[in-house]
Amino acid sequence: MTNDEIQSILEEHQGMISCMAWITYHKLRKPTYLRQEDLVQEANLACCKHLPTYTSRKGASIKTFLFTCVLRALTNVVRASWIAKEDRDGYYQDLRPRTAHSPISDIVVEEFLQSLDEEESYYVQQALSKPNSYSAFIRKDMGITRYEELKLQDRIREKSAPIL
Repeated sequence: MTNDEIQSILEEHQGMISCMAWITYHKLRKPTYLRQEDLVQEANLACCKHLPTYTSRKGASIKTFLFTCVLRALTNVVRASWIAKEDRDGYYQDLRPRTAHSPISDIVVEEFLQSLDEEESYYVQQALSKPNSYSAFIRKDMGITRYEELKLQDRIREKSAPIL
């Protein structure tokens, strides 16, 4: 697929891409450093990157293919925005954990875990041991409902507030 073909496809579907970015922007938690224009740009970049791999032989229409590309790109951008925090100068810094390990963090985590009751501790341990699994699996394992899980998470957050 040539650059002209990619550009023509993007121009044809720009309305869908902009609409998805608009919806995403208005559903974001505020304040956020993301702007609607940023979301549109990220979506267009993802489409440009993945359009050359599109083949109609796989059964998806071009619109479905672009929809999937945009959805995944916007999801990734929003997830990345959740782990950024604005510093005093207005710049955002990445809050993902660093690879360096600190013995002080072990002490803080251990004290935090000791402050939890048995159910809360089990939930945190399960979540930490399976970071990529869905909370539904943990709920099923614990035999609790989504509502009970939300209450449990609130209790854990209240106990972690003084530490953070």
